[in-house]
Amino acid sequence: MNYGITSEWTSDAELAKKLETGDLVEISRTSTIRFPIYRHWSVYIGFIDGYHIVIFLTNGKNNNGPNLFENFFSSTSSISTNNHEENSSISIDKFFDVCGNDQCRINNSMDNKYKPLSQWDIYDRALSKVGEYDHSAFKINCEHFAKWCRYNISTSSQANYGKAATIGRRALLLLPGGFLVFAAATGIIYSVSKFSDLVKKIPRNILVKK
Repeated sequence: MNYGITSEWTSDAELAKKLETGDLVEISRTSTIRFPIYRHWSVYIGFIDGYHIVIFLTNGKNNNGPNLFENFFSSTSSISTNNHEENSSISIDKFFDVCGNDQCRINNSMDNKYKPLSQWDIYDRALSKVGEYDHSAFKINCEHFAKWCRYNISTSSQANYGKAATIGRRALLLLPGGFLVFAAATGIIYSVSKFSDLVKKIPRNILVKK
């Protein structure tokens, strides 16, 4: 397991060469002009049936990328609408589909502060939550979920920023044309391939990378 490392930002293809089961993967979501919007987090569980697989918290509307500003706030803050909360769930998907064209890195930096669980404990915790809609333990934040899987704690460096941004969003939307301004600043529509062939019961022995 990659203990305590934070790798350089790189493409999904390059990062896949270094990934080990239990790694936390941080993805830098960007707009169409490559302006950083937010960081998406997932848990890498292994190379399964020819695919690199990750598990992550999604808002249920567009699993892998930001849908205008909705996914931005689901990834940075626990503040969200009731409709959004009802649709949030834990999903499993192909790493390359989740990452898309965005830069990514391994971020196990909290290993230096908190002892990570064993590789298989991380694997089991992430997989056990796939398909669940109960978000109360993770406060609707993909970073919270990923760190819960690895460290058995729920924390997010993005949460405070997200709360402030939520207030800013509400103020901006009150202005004439505010929605269009905000959407132009942060929005990008992702085309996402839904990965539905995997289910929760995946034997450990089919993992290639350990």
